[in-house]
Order: sequence, then C-alpha cells, then structure tokens
Amino acid sequence: MRHPPPGIAVYGETPGAEMWLEDLPARIDLTTTGSRADFESLIEGALVGIVSLEACGHADIAWLRAAFDHGHCAPSCVVVTPHTVTRSLHLRRIRSSRLHTVWAEERSRLPQLLDRIEPWHRDPLRLLGHRLLSDFPLRPPLVRAIDRICCVFASPPSEPPPNSVVALARGASVTPDTLRRQWRDELPLRCRPKQLLSWAFLFWSIRRHADAGWDAVVRQAGVRRRTLERVGERLAGCKLSELTGDPERVRRRFRRWVRERSAGT
Repeated sequence: MRHPPPGIAVYGETPGAEMWLEDLPARIDLTTTGSRADFESLIEGALVGIVSLEACGHADIAWLRAAFDHGHCAPSCVVVTPHTVTRSLHLRRIRSSRLHTVWAEERSRLPQLLDRIEPWHRDPLRLLGHRLLSDFPLRPPLVRAIDRICCVFASPPSEPPPNSVVALARGASVTPDTLRRQWRDELPLRCRPKQLLSWAFLFWSIRRHADAGWDAVVRQAGVRRRTLERVGERLAGCKLSELTGDPERVRRRFRRWVRERSAGT
C-alpha cells in the first residue's frame, strides 16, 4: 500500500492564523488543528510543524520540547509569535537546527523559510547528518565520516557509500580504531558506524534502482542480490519489490530507528 508523503502540521491559536496560511504556496500540504493533543499526533508523521502562539511562556516552551522530542530526524518546528524580548529569550533556550522562529510581524518570510527547510526532510539520512553537524561540536574526522555517509554538503554521489568502517576511516584520514572511539564518545547516536553505513547503502540502492534496476545496483556495489535483499529485510522489513513500491516505508523505518537511538535531543 502506498502512503502519501507527510506534509506540514499546523497548530494555531494566534488570531488570524488561517488568513496568513492562505499566503503559502498551494503545493504545500497543510493539516491544521486548534488542539494541542491532535497536533502532537499529527507531528509524528509530518515533515514540518508550524506552531502559531499568541504567548510563548515557560509552559509553551516545555510543550514545544515534548511535542518535537522525536530524535535527530524529528520534524522541524517553525514558531510564529509576536515579537518581544522575553519571547526571544525563551525561544533561545531551545535553539537548534530544528527550531525556527518567524515573528508575526514578519510572517511574509514563512514561505521562503519553508522552501529552505522542507527539502531536507525528504531525505532523512541527509537531514540526520545536517542535524549532527549543526548541533554538536564533532572532531574533524567525525565530520568527514558523517558527511561521507549522509552527503550533507553535496548531492548523493553515483557511487555507493563505503562498504566498511576501514574504508570510511580511510576517507576520514583516521585509523578505524580512532574513528570507532570518537564515534562512541562524541556522537549522540547509539549505533555503530557499520549500522549507519548499512542504511546509507540501502538508500543509495533505492536511488540507483530508479535509474538502472537491481542488477546494475548489485553489480556496481559488488555484492550479491541476496545480500541486498537481506539488508532491505533487516532494516526496512520488506522485499526489494516493496522498497520501490513504497519508498516512504523505508524513510519511516529510518526515522523510527534514529529516534530509538538518539541519545538526547
């Protein structure tokens, strides 16, 4: 069964919110609610959440933290609220690459902001890398390794990702043992490098299949078809035919996997 791509969930309590939402491009799939409980359910499957608040006090900050606490691939949050110095200080307490503020007096910036942040969510592997490199002070070898796995600074390459931690470490100009140690000690993700490499290989295989088919994928990667099938079954819980029929399933499974292994957000 195909699932439509998730859109943007909107919670609005600011008077006139419905009016400024009309300024957003028609292509944006919006689901709006005035219920915080309903919004919390919607945001788990959305790309981005827009929260329009009349006030933004301590209780609102605590609610925002809880609503968007879904790991390092969590939806981004755009808070729209009237500007005051106090609100600015409150929002600064939860500043991260996933939180964006648009003051109500400048809400015309909202469409441009969504155009900038929404595409990251279409590729959760790249989003993960972007979040890790933006929010955490990682050593240069880890930065190079994460960029090689997640393609943060460039479009995904045509060649497959490194097939081992040894190859990954070589590209990061560090020994495998040093890379593993830095990964374990500094990366806020409870997984081994090989596990994230496996996800990168699966995403690469799906993209490559769209252009060339599975035979070309396994030939270029230098693996047997059964090896690729096992990766798909282990990570996404489905066969190769299902990977292409429902690509959103893989993204959902990856986001869930990241959430389970996020060591704090």
